[in-house]
Order: sequence, then C-alpha cells, then structure tokens
Amino acid sequence: MGGPGCGKGTQCKNMATKYGFCHVGLGQLLRQEAQRSTQRGRKIHNIMLQGLLVPMGIILDMICNAMLSRPESRGFLIDGFLRELRQAKEFERIVTSAGQQR
Repeated sequence: MGGPGCGKGTQCKNMATKYGFCHVGLGQLLRQEAQRSTQRGRKIHNIMLQGLLVPMGIILDMICNAMLSRPESRGFLIDGFLRELRQAKEFERIVTSAGQQR
C-alpha cells in the first residue's frame, strides 16, 4: 500500500517475475479496454473521461477474465484493485464460484 507513484506497480511486477506469478494491472486492463470499439470499451472510455470510477461489476469481470485466461499461472498479483472490504468479499465470491465451474 502506498500513494500514487511510490512504486507499487513496479514492486508488483518484480514480485511476479521473481515468484512466477501473473501480474494483473488494473490500470493497464482499463486502458486497453477503453481503446476497444466495443460497447464496454466505449462505456469505460466515457467513464474515465469524466474522471469517475468504473463500476465494481465491470472491474471484477475484467479481472476474472484476465485470471481465467491464464490457467497455467502459479498465482496472481493484482495491482490497483481492492480498495474496500466489500470489494474483497465480492471478488472472493466471484473467483470462488468461477473456480468451481471449471
């Protein structure tokens, strides 16, 4: 944990490399999606232009998709997400149910 620009993302990448985990950067996922010409991409782009927070449902869906696309990973380091306890609980619920469906 730390303020903007203090190196959290850099440390996350370093740890992912060192321990063989997959680094999932939320900022990068959002920027990539915002550049796509999909309905969700346009929605994210508009939300970000207004300086608003992207809804938790969209964020959780994107993170889960990123994780499910890397089944070979030993684990995941998620950078830029889980700012509140309710987000952590919802994330755990979704990831657990996705894992049980596999």
